[in-house]
Amino acid sequence: MFDDREKRNVIALCVLILFMLILFGPLFTVHSQYSADEESLSSNYSERTTSTADVTSLEELNITFTNKKPRKICSVKSGNLCFSKVFQPKPISKTECSNIKFNLGIKECGYDDDMWAGAVKKCGGVDNMATPQDLAYLAQALYKSPNGSHPVISADEYYTGDAVFDNAKAASYGFDKKGYIALWSNREVDGEIVAKPGEYAYGRNFFPTNSSWYPQERYGKSNKRLAVCVYKD
Repeated sequence: MFDDREKRNVIALCVLILFMLILFGPLFTVHSQYSADEESLSSNYSERTTSTADVTSLEELNITFTNKKPRKICSVKSGNLCFSKVFQPKPISKTECSNIKFNLGIKECGYDDDMWAGAVKKCGGVDNMATPQDLAYLAQALYKSPNGSHPVISADEYYTGDAVFDNAKAASYGFDKKGYIALWSNREVDGEIVAKPGEYAYGRNFFPTNSSWYPQERYGKSNKRLAVCVYKD
């Protein structure tokens, strides 16, 4: 058995150990969490770097434009896209838009001379139109850096960099305008900005040295924005 003096020493030692655990325990926890976060960040950075390298190392993205639907439906996976021939949409009225919107995936119809809804009608629904990511892939193929690589462009990114628009490649895709092309996407503006229902839809602009992702007024016969349908599996 311990005498009183030994008991006091044991109690003091226990108190000291408890105090050390309280004082330094959180530091070990923070260090452990920091290490885990650093490992996670490093892993994520590696994945992003690998993905970027894979995209920019491609000499060309596999993009096809065709007048007719191909016998073997193209896949949009792994950077492969199969577009219809570029076309100028024919406007439809607000009444016609309202009558067909539920069948075509249109959310709102607000105006006559709706060019975007006309594009949706031509493609047979929003699911058959180019997505924001589809247009970003197209932008990657149509812009080329001085070293011959393609820039990495996000779906909703306003791209401006050292890459310039490739007029020759655009001509091979059937674009007849040099230096400026505007294409509708399948995404209509739905509450993101202050606008009346059915007033805007998103599209991508292709300028000589930049490519902007921007909401555009859907209506107006003078609206010259073009469109493409997309064949998917």
